[in-house]
Amino acid sequence: MSIKSALYDQCIGYVEGRIAAITQTIQEAQEAANNETKSTAGDKYETTRSMMQLDRAMNTNQLLAANKLKEDLLKIDG
Repeated sequence: MSIKSALYDQCIGYVEGRIAAITQTIQEAQEAANNETKSTAGDKYETTRSMMQLDRAMNTNQLLAANKLKEDLLKIDG
């Protein structure tokens, strides 16, 4: 196996691991949001909800970037 092939395989493995980790984080956040009940402290609930939405947006952007990187890597002749 050439160095180029080994590096390519490492890059693909890294990106796939990153995609899996981000996907898991998104699933866990969704489960937490589903289990979140509205508390009597309305402001606290709204703050928590806003933070969850920001986290979801950040994770979604990271997932999109990782998927784009994988697409670009797959275009390379490994």
